[in-house]
Amino acid sequence: RCYVGWVDQRTAREENNSALAYLLKHIEGESWTERMAGLANKQNKAFEYQLLEVDTEISGFYENLQPKKILTNRQLQRKIKANWKMSSYSAMAYYSVHDSDVPELPLDKAQEQDKPEAVSGTNENNENLNGEVAAIAVPTLLLLPKGAHTGNLVHELLELTPFSVLSSQLDNVNYNADYIKNRTEMIKRFAVDIATEDTVVLDNLLSDTVNTVLSDEDSHFILANLNESQCLKEMPFYFAVESLNTLEVNGILADSMSYLPLSAQQMQGQLTGFIDLICEYQGQYYVMDYKTNSLADYSVISMTESMREHNYGLQYWIYSLVLHRYLQQTLEGYTFDKHFGGVRYLFVRGMNPDEPMSGVFQDQPDLETIERLSKAFQ
Repeated sequence: RCYVGWVDQRTAREENNSALAYLLKHIEGESWTERMAGLANKQNKAFEYQLLEVDTEISGFYENLQPKKILTNRQLQRKIKANWKMSSYSAMAYYSVHDSDVPELPLDKAQEQDKPEAVSGTNENNENLNGEVAAIAVPTLLLLPKGAHTGNLVHELLELTPFSVLSSQLDNVNYNADYIKNRTEMIKRFAVDIATEDTVVLDNLLSDTVNTVLSDEDSHFILANLNESQCLKEMPFYFAVESLNTLEVNGILADSMSYLPLSAQQMQGQLTGFIDLICEYQGQYYVMDYKTNSLADYSVISMTESMREHNYGLQYWIYSLVLHRYLQQTLEGYTFDKHFGGVRYLFVRGMNPDEPMSGVFQDQPDLETIERLSKAFQ
């Protein structure tokens, strides 16, 4: 419950431009008394308004106004549940059974380096200083630093920018002005060590991400072909956890190759999080998540090993349960087999528009497992 005390003493400019006016969506021409009373009538279970009269005249500045009666807080009548808590995938993944201690950094960034490894110089013939031919050419993608800051930068730009804008690989001057502005601000915000001339590397990575085919059968299934109305970006969720035993989750997901078992824990409260992308394509709905992990290669085996190492399997099963429940509540005529498209984890550093499904880990969760998982959380 939030109490807001507000003195009705504002300038003409503040009338509709103050923070509270913005939140309450004040309509020009409507008195504040009418607005407050209207909210109280329409949202009587969530909003209450009371006009407090004072004995002194308000003279344009704050005064110590003595209330007519002494205000007291209510006394707590019951004990607070000590084992009730807000939890998340990250909090659950903390209890993943590793051979070594769990790192303090977020699991998907913990083993990445902050900067790319130094590369020995080569001449135009790709020879090193000893005259020997270098075995592997250095990809320009190495100019993009590793680490959590780069991950945050990529996530933010994929959230804020329409995929159709990111699909272009033209020079920056031809890019959408909002994208260029956001890119500059986000690079500063997340302190990513990337030179101005190297932003083309970032642009190309984002372009490759939205132009890589996400299906083995349908070459038109790319993010760039989706309208904004088909996407829910960074969708927040909450759902109740009545009494969860993590060992039960281990049993349910034992056959999942990308799931890492959890140590014994008892959980109760709320599970919350944000899903990078929920999208609809040809009547089916997909869970998608972006990963900036730098792997030796992006074969199915390597991606699966990374999925398991960081317990992304736990993450996408939770996200699949969230999407299933969401569609049950919002989509008329919903059936799992018809509408649930599956999971795509996009390892953006490995994505290539010339190779369908490159850098893409996919899975098709089954309804029976999701329902068992749902029952375990309840």
